Amino acid sequence: MSDIEQFAQQVKNKLGLKRFELDLDRRGNIELVNIEVSRDSRQQGAGTAALNALTDYADRTGALIWLSVADRDSKTGTTSRNRLVKFYRQFGFIPNKGNNKRFELSMYAGMYRDPKGLQEEIDDIRRRAGLTYTNTGSIF
Repeated sequence: MSDIEQFAQQVKNKLGLKRFELDLDRRGNIELVNIEVSRDSRQQGAGTAALNALTDYADRTGALIWLSVADRDSKTGTTSRNRLVKFYRQFGFIPNKGNNKRFELSMYAGMYRDPKGLQEEIDDIRRRAGLTYTNTGSIF
């Protein structure tokens, strides 16, 4: 079992999720394959806790996360695709389209989230290299 699969299993067991499946794509990005909170546990914060754990893990490992937003499905409990998009946006996910389109991701990647801390690391490298940026982004 891979590290990401072990992590997913731990989160699933700890939070009592019906499904929490993660995978790594060929570039090392994390795919949120499936998350499902059992019917009797909904609206109690398990999904939020799972996404918090996942985003923390991704931030620590420097991994991008991507997902395909589920369509309405009474079997899995998806009642509103728009509500899911709003839920994922709370954790920093953005739609994979327009100016934000990441062509290197799977064609199924409807939303993605870059790891936080990356910009801070880039800024630190720039500082150590003696590069300073103005508000306009130009070097002086």
